[in-house]
Amino acid sequence: MASGIGTGALISGETTGTVTTGLTALRVYKLLARTVHLIATGSLLGGHMFGAPLAPLRLLLYLAILTGIAMCTLEAYPNRQFFYEGWALVLWLKFVLLTSVLVFWSHRVPILITVVVIASIGSHMPRALRHWTPFQKEGPQTD
Repeated sequence: MASGIGTGALISGETTGTVTTGLTALRVYKLLARTVHLIATGSLLGGHMFGAPLAPLRLLLYLAILTGIAMCTLEAYPNRQFFYEGWALVLWLKFVLLTSVLVFWSHRVPILITVVVIASIGSHMPRALRHWTPFQKEGPQTD
């Protein structure tokens, strides 16, 4: 095949020139965790905004927290440096806010909206800020 994509390339991670044509198992797990997390958080916020019954919303909150932990764990493999970089700090902030919903239940909608805003900003941070380690002596490196 001209594109270099064979029948086993989607999983094997074969490369053609400089382009990787496959998905590693780790990448598939990251995609699955992120997809479930987006479904859980979107449903959680929408459910609270539109007054859905609380029992299923609590389950969605737990699912959002657990999938967030799973995504952090998957990102940390094989380099735990991730936990100290700028974008991990954003994730820690979201985790604290999400778990605070359990304590500040009556304020859950503004907290959840804040989490979505932080997620949106964090997803589009410049690379220099995403990988900046605030505990290092020099500031963020520019590309």
